[in-house]
Amino acid sequence: MPALGGYKILYGAQAVSGAGTVGKAGLLSFVTTVVIVGGSEITGDYWSVTPGHRYVLQVLSRTRPAYLDAAPRTGSPTGPHDYFSRAGSVDGIPLWKVTLNITKAFARFPNWTVGIQTGTTVRRIKLEMLSGN
Repeated sequence: MPALGGYKILYGAQAVSGAGTVGKAGLLSFVTTVVIVGGSEITGDYWSVTPGHRYVLQVLSRTRPAYLDAAPRTGSPTGPHDYFSRAGSVDGIPLWKVTLNITKAFARFPNWTVGIQTGTTVRRIKLEMLSGN
């Protein structure tokens, strides 16, 4: 079931003993819809990355997302581009991925924004450039 910034997934189990006693257990898990693998999450839509490194942007979405190119924070991401590829699923919800190549040229500006479009909805992800190798 959708939740703000992710999905709530309910897992349940039931066991019956030889004597007929029934035991039940449940676990409600929250799965975020956007992750930058290798980046440091500041908030759900704000991540720290280092110029000169590659990262994997993963999106959990029932429909294929489109990627919007990075723009300095004052600009708007452009696109859309069909760069996402299917990377499995989480509890039946498709997982999509795209590699972000944060070149050293990104260091020109301290903050960038990339976009993810699903249908008519655009989600902006802010990137903060860290210094480093």
